[in-house]
Amino acid sequence: MENVTSVVPQVRQSEDHYAPFLAYVGDKGQYYLHTLLKMEAADPTLKRLVATWCWPALLITWPWLFYRKLYLVAILTSGLPLALDVLIRKMGWGAGLVDWLPSVAGVCFAILGRQLYIKHALRKIGKLRTISTSEAELIERARQAGGVNLTAAIWAPFALAVAYFLALRWIP
Repeated sequence: MENVTSVVPQVRQSEDHYAPFLAYVGDKGQYYLHTLLKMEAADPTLKRLVATWCWPALLITWPWLFYRKLYLVAILTSGLPLALDVLIRKMGWGAGLVDWLPSVAGVCFAILGRQLYIKHALRKIGKLRTISTSEAELIERARQAGGVNLTAAIWAPFALAVAYFLALRWIP
């Protein structure tokens, strides 16, 4: 990966500007900052999509979402295909009719996952900024609120699988 400062020199601001973002993201801060700079170069309002690729989001979509603390997105996007599959199987419309949904979701998250995470991080930082009295406090709050959740990434897929099998078993 090229040096972050060489990616988009015209948007490069002081390192202090990105300090809360880097604190929120944690160990992969430079990786995500690289994408953020590309996004800012394409559209400073961050409303335009920038093509990116995220292998973990493709290969292990829901664990990656939980790992990056995108809990609501993970629950909604994993619960919908599971609920549809249970409904379709129970209605007798054909088992496996929605088997392709996780693959489609994986490709979508591979393309949009980094941007989704970056925008999520920036929203959280914006909220933390309103309650922080100093930049140092903001950075510390961002560090505490952000980062990753390995425990959720490991256990949430198991919980979803159990919920799925229980639903197949006990929903008439």
